[in-house]
Parts: sequence; C-alpha cells; structure tokens
Amino acid sequence: MGLKETLKRLERHIIESETEEDACARKEREWLERANTAYSMIAETMSDEHAGLVFAELKSFYACADADMQSAPLSSPAKEVQTMAHQYANGVRNEQEMAMPPALFDVWRRFDESGEPSSSHVECADCGADYPYIFGNYDSERGCDGRPERKFVDACLLCGGEVGFCHYSNPNMRLIHGRGIAV
Repeated sequence: MGLKETLKRLERHIIESETEEDACARKEREWLERANTAYSMIAETMSDEHAGLVFAELKSFYACADADMQSAPLSSPAKEVQTMAHQYANGVRNEQEMAMPPALFDVWRRFDESGEPSSSHVECADCGADYPYIFGNYDSERGCDGRPERKFVDACLLCGGEVGFCHYSNPNMRLIHGRGIAV
C-alpha cells in the first residue's frame, strides 16, 4: 500500500471517529479560513484608503457582535465586501470574483450618499459582480411619483459584461443571454 492510500485511510478514520461537535467545529474553522482568504483577496484589489475604511468598519462590527452589542449599520461598500467573502466561503463565488477596485468602491459609496432607503441589486452576467439599483416609485393608481429608477452602472466595471437582474445567479437568465448550458 502506497503512502497516498495510507493517508486517505487515515483521513477517513479521523473523520469517521470525529464527534458531531468536533465536525461542526472543524467545518466552522474551514469556513472561517475560506472567508479570511476571500477578505485577503478582496483587500489586494482595493486602494489602501478604501481597505482601511472597510476593514476598520468590519472589525468594529464583529467586535460588537462578539460582545453581543448593537453596532452601527455597515456602509454599502463594507456590506458588499462582507457578502462577497461569505459567498466565497460558502462556495457561491470563485477567486476571480473577489475584487473591490476603487471604481466599484466608489459606486457603492455613491449609493450610500444618495440616501435612498429602498434598493435592490443588479449583477454582471459574466462575473457576478453586484451593483446597487434603486427602484422608482410607482403606484398603479396614481402612476409614477417622480422618483426615477436609478441604475448606477450600465456595464460591469470589472469585466465589461452586461449588468441586469439575476443575470449571473439564475442559470436560466444566463441561457436567455446566450451564456451557460441548457438546464
């Protein structure tokens, strides 16, 4: 028996002898490692100023959560970085999608500065980058109240792809736009 097979048997034995509590702790450690890897990848694409702002905010946010204290809400750029890292840790995003260059940071900061309370997001059909989107107010009886819908970008700042609703996360939309395979 070769070394490779012996190591596989040993690994199987360790996993099989693991208690449920140990397995949960191991999975949590692995998830945190993946999230930390994602945060590092994202930080590499950010300006020093933006990284300092976002990671100071996240550090404060998590310190409050650990102490069971109420924290201030995260800014949109910080929420987006947190979402990307969590999605990477959960296997939803890949390494190429871990980026927050200055132009993307500025889009999220402009969204915060707009003061608009209700929003959704749109995404790039090619790389999955998220962008803010503000719905216009529309009442079926009175019509539009004058607040227009607002899309912050027309094309992805990371790859130039088409930006729209559910373009990346929904495989059927990718099919409609000529991407992906038939489901």
